[in-house]
Amino acid sequence: MIYYMKGILRAKEADFLVLEVGGVGFRINIPSSFYPELPPVGEKLQLATYLHVRDDELTLYGFPRPETRRIFTLSLSVAGIGPRVALNILSTMSPQEFSRAILSEDHVQLKKVPGIGLKTAQRLVLELKEKIQRWAPELVGMEEESQVESRDRQAALDALTALGYTGVEAREAVEAVAKAGDALQVMIKKALQYLGEK
Repeated sequence: MIYYMKGILRAKEADFLVLEVGGVGFRINIPSSFYPELPPVGEKLQLATYLHVRDDELTLYGFPRPETRRIFTLSLSVAGIGPRVALNILSTMSPQEFSRAILSEDHVQLKKVPGIGLKTAQRLVLELKEKIQRWAPELVGMEEESQVESRDRQAALDALTALGYTGVEAREAVEAVAKAGDALQVMIKKALQYLGEK
Protein backbone atom coordinates (compact mmCIF):
# COMPACT_ATOMS: atom_id res chain seq x y z
CA MET A 1 0.00 0.00 0.00
CA ILE A 2 1.16 3.54 -0.76
CA TYR A 3 0.76 5.05 2.72
CA TYR A 4 1.29 8.71 1.84
CA MET A 5 2.50 10.92 -1.01
CA LYS A 6 4.24 14.29 -0.89
CA GLY A 7 4.75 16.51 -3.89
CA ILE A 8 3.62 19.58 -5.82
CA LEU A 9 -0.07 20.16 -6.52
CA ARG A 10 -0.36 20.62 -10.29
CA ALA A 11 -4.13 20.58 -10.81
CA LYS A 12 -7.25 20.31 -8.70
CA GLU A 13 -10.91 19.64 -9.35
CA ALA A 14 -13.83 18.94 -7.02
CA ASP A 15 -13.28 15.18 -7.13
CA PHE A 16 -9.61 14.70 -8.05
CA LEU A 17 -6.19 16.34 -8.11
CA VAL A 18 -2.87 15.86 -9.85
CA LEU A 19 0.18 15.55 -7.59
CA GLU A 20 3.65 15.67 -9.10
CA VAL A 21 6.04 13.36 -7.26
CA GLY A 22 9.57 12.90 -8.61
CA GLY A 23 8.64 14.27 -12.02
CA VAL A 24 5.58 12.02 -12.38
CA GLY A 25 2.02 13.39 -12.21
CA PHE A 26 -0.38 11.14 -10.28
CA ARG A 27 -4.14 11.48 -10.67
CA ILE A 28 -5.64 11.03 -7.20
CA ASN A 29 -9.36 10.85 -6.45
CA ILE A 30 -10.49 12.85 -3.41
CA PRO A 31 -13.73 13.42 -1.48
CA SER A 32 -15.29 16.71 -2.58
CA SER A 33 -15.23 17.94 1.04
CA PHE A 34 -11.41 17.98 0.80
CA TYR A 35 -11.32 20.46 -2.11
CA PRO A 36 -11.68 23.65 0.02
CA GLU A 37 -8.67 22.57 2.11
CA LEU A 38 -6.33 22.23 -0.86
CA PRO A 39 -3.53 24.78 -1.23
CA PRO A 40 -3.11 26.80 -4.43
CA VAL A 41 -1.76 24.99 -7.48
CA GLY A 42 2.04 24.96 -7.43
CA GLU A 43 2.38 24.52 -3.66
CA LYS A 44 3.55 21.45 -1.73
CA LEU A 45 0.99 18.96 -0.52
CA GLN A 46 1.13 15.75 1.49
CA LEU A 47 -1.73 13.25 1.37
CA ALA A 48 -2.68 10.11 3.20
CA THR A 49 -3.33 7.70 0.32
CA TYR A 50 -4.97 4.41 -0.52
CA LEU A 51 -4.25 2.34 -3.63
CA HIS A 52 -7.28 0.40 -4.85
CA VAL A 53 -6.28 -2.61 -6.93
CA ARG A 54 -8.51 -4.32 -9.49
CA ASP A 55 -7.63 -6.80 -12.21
CA ASP A 56 -7.63 -4.10 -14.89
CA GLU A 57 -7.03 -0.89 -12.93
CA LEU A 58 -4.98 0.77 -10.20
CA THR A 59 -6.68 3.80 -8.63
CA LEU A 60 -5.23 6.19 -6.07
CA TYR A 61 -7.36 7.91 -3.43
CA GLY A 62 -6.11 10.81 -1.32
CA PHE A 63 -7.19 12.20 2.03
CA PRO A 64 -6.22 15.18 4.17
CA ARG A 65 -5.62 13.12 7.32
CA PRO A 66 -5.09 9.48 8.30
CA GLU A 67 -8.42 9.33 10.16
CA THR A 68 -10.23 10.24 6.95
CA ARG A 69 -8.50 7.36 5.17
CA ARG A 70 -9.42 5.11 8.10
CA ILE A 71 -13.13 5.72 7.50
CA PHE A 72 -12.63 5.07 3.77
CA THR A 73 -10.93 1.72 4.35
CA LEU A 74 -13.40 0.68 7.05
CA SER A 75 -16.26 1.45 4.66
CA LEU A 76 -14.66 -0.67 1.94
CA SER A 77 -14.64 -3.62 4.32
CA VAL A 78 -18.47 -3.68 4.25
CA ALA A 79 -20.04 -5.91 1.60
CA GLY A 80 -21.51 -3.88 -1.23
CA ILE A 81 -19.52 -0.70 -0.49
CA GLY A 82 -17.07 0.25 -3.23
CA PRO A 83 -14.70 3.21 -3.54
CA ARG A 84 -17.37 5.47 -5.10
CA VAL A 85 -19.79 5.10 -2.19
CA ALA A 86 -16.94 5.29 0.34
CA LEU A 87 -15.92 8.63 -1.21
CA ASN A 88 -19.55 9.77 -1.12
CA ILE A 89 -19.56 9.12 2.63
CA LEU A 90 -16.56 11.41 3.14
CA SER A 91 -17.97 14.02 0.75
CA THR A 92 -21.20 14.13 2.77
CA MET A 93 -19.94 14.01 6.37
CA SER A 94 -16.76 14.27 8.39
CA PRO A 95 -15.11 11.19 9.90
CA GLN A 96 -16.43 12.27 13.29
CA GLU A 97 -19.98 12.70 12.00
CA PHE A 98 -19.87 9.30 10.30
CA SER A 99 -18.55 7.65 13.46
CA ARG A 100 -21.31 9.23 15.54
CA ALA A 101 -23.93 8.08 13.02
CA ILE A 102 -22.60 4.51 13.18
CA LEU A 103 -22.34 4.40 16.98
CA SER A 104 -25.81 5.92 17.48
CA GLU A 105 -27.28 3.71 14.73
CA ASP A 106 -28.56 6.81 12.93
CA HIS A 107 -29.84 5.25 9.71
CA VAL A 108 -31.54 8.49 8.64
CA GLN A 109 -28.22 10.36 8.64
CA LEU A 110 -26.47 7.55 6.79
CA LYS A 111 -29.16 7.47 4.10
CA LYS A 112 -28.27 11.06 3.17
CA VAL A 113 -25.15 9.68 1.49
CA PRO A 114 -25.69 9.10 -2.26
CA GLY A 115 -25.74 5.37 -2.95
CA ILE A 116 -26.80 4.33 0.57
CA GLY A 117 -30.32 3.08 1.22
CA LEU A 118 -31.85 1.67 4.39
CA LYS A 119 -30.46 -1.85 3.96
CA THR A 120 -26.95 -0.57 3.27
CA ALA A 121 -27.17 1.82 6.25
CA GLN A 122 -28.19 -1.08 8.49
CA ARG A 123 -25.32 -3.18 7.16
CA LEU A 124 -22.84 -0.36 7.80
CA VAL A 125 -23.97 -0.08 11.41
CA LEU A 126 -23.94 -3.85 11.91
CA GLU A 127 -20.44 -4.33 10.48
CA LEU A 128 -18.69 -1.13 11.57
CA LYS A 129 -19.96 -0.29 15.05
CA GLU A 130 -17.57 -2.62 16.85
CA LYS A 131 -14.71 -1.86 14.43
CA ILE A 132 -14.93 1.90 15.02
CA GLN A 133 -14.99 1.40 18.78
CA ARG A 134 -11.96 -0.90 18.57
CA TRP A 135 -9.86 0.51 15.69
CA ALA A 136 -10.75 4.20 15.57
CA PRO A 137 -11.37 5.31 19.17
CA GLU A 138 -9.71 8.65 18.41
CA LEU A 139 -12.65 9.56 16.17
CA VAL A 140 -15.12 9.01 18.98
CA GLY A 141 -13.02 11.05 21.41
CA MET A 142 -12.61 13.91 18.91
CA GLU A 143 -16.32 14.79 18.89
CA GLU A 144 -16.15 17.57 21.48
CA GLU A 145 -12.93 18.99 20.03
CA SER A 146 -14.45 18.97 16.54
CA GLN A 147 -17.49 20.92 17.72
CA VAL A 148 -15.31 23.58 19.36
CA GLU A 149 -13.21 23.89 16.20
CA SER A 150 -16.35 24.22 14.09
CA ARG A 151 -17.66 27.05 16.32
CA ASP A 152 -14.33 28.88 16.09
CA ARG A 153 -14.31 28.61 12.29
CA GLN A 154 -17.83 30.02 12.12
CA ALA A 155 -16.83 32.88 14.43
CA ALA A 156 -13.85 33.61 12.16
CA LEU A 157 -16.16 33.69 9.12
CA ASP A 158 -18.50 36.08 10.91
CA ALA A 159 -15.60 38.37 11.84
CA LEU A 160 -14.32 38.50 8.25
CA THR A 161 -17.73 39.24 6.77
CA ALA A 162 -18.20 41.98 9.39
CA LEU A 163 -14.98 43.52 8.04
CA GLY A 164 -16.52 43.68 4.56
CA TYR A 165 -15.36 40.46 2.90
CA THR A 166 -17.89 38.35 1.05
CA GLY A 167 -18.95 34.98 2.42
CA VAL A 168 -17.10 33.23 -0.39
CA GLU A 169 -13.88 35.17 0.27
CA ALA A 170 -14.11 34.56 4.01
CA ARG A 171 -14.72 30.83 3.65
CA GLU A 172 -11.91 30.42 1.11
CA ALA A 173 -9.45 32.21 3.40
CA VAL A 174 -10.40 30.30 6.55
CA GLU A 175 -10.33 26.92 4.79
CA ALA A 176 -6.97 27.77 3.21
CA VAL A 177 -5.11 28.74 6.39
CA ALA A 178 -6.85 27.29 9.44
CA LYS A 179 -5.16 24.37 11.16
CA ALA A 180 -6.57 22.07 13.82
CA GLY A 181 -5.99 23.58 17.25
CA ASP A 182 -5.68 27.19 16.06
CA ALA A 183 -7.11 29.74 18.48
CA LEU A 184 -9.84 31.99 17.05
CA GLN A 185 -7.60 35.07 17.02
CA VAL A 186 -4.82 33.17 15.23
CA MET A 187 -7.29 31.89 12.65
CA ILE A 188 -8.58 35.40 11.91
CA LYS A 189 -5.03 36.82 11.69
CA LYS A 190 -3.97 34.11 9.22
CA ALA A 191 -7.10 34.62 7.13
CA LEU A 192 -6.56 38.39 6.94
CA GLN A 193 -2.95 37.85 5.89
CA TYR A 194 -4.11 35.40 3.21
CA LEU A 195 -6.70 37.86 1.88
CA GLY A 196 -4.15 40.68 1.92
CA GLU A 197 -1.77 38.69 -0.27
CA LYS A 198 -4.36 37.86 -2.93
